[in-house]
Amino acid sequence: RILSLYNPNPVLGLSLKPDYMKILNWRGTALEIRHAPIPGQPRLGYRVENASTAQARADVVALGDSFTYALEVPAALSWTSRLRELSGLRVANMGVRGYGTTQEVKLYQLYAQAFQPKIVLLLASPNDTSSASANRKA
Repeated sequence: RILSLYNPNPVLGLSLKPDYMKILNWRGTALEIRHAPIPGQPRLGYRVENASTAQARADVVALGDSFTYALEVPAALSWTSRLRELSGLRVANMGVRGYGTTQEVKLYQLYAQAFQPKIVLLLASPNDTSSASANRKA
């Protein structure tokens, strides 16, 4: 079920599907998972809270793995949505479950610069080096 979130990507291993919306049941809670296309990249997506939070530009691009993507919580409760709410800045959640730091940086270099952010946040986790090699084989 989780693999339905992704498309194969020759550089990154996997990338998020654009224009994706599904309701997942996670531990008794219905979670709406929604992606929008990355600007200029109709085959690549990023996580959005709802259709109205999709954007062509972002003040902040947040890169990371599953903690940034936040599959286990409603999108409105993710740290990227809270940052948007508290700061008033436009925040693009570019987290991808299973990515390692190398993939996160490559995602920014190849695709996320399209948002023309003023700030780039990279959330690194201790498991990022091992998850990167596992994702490339997926």
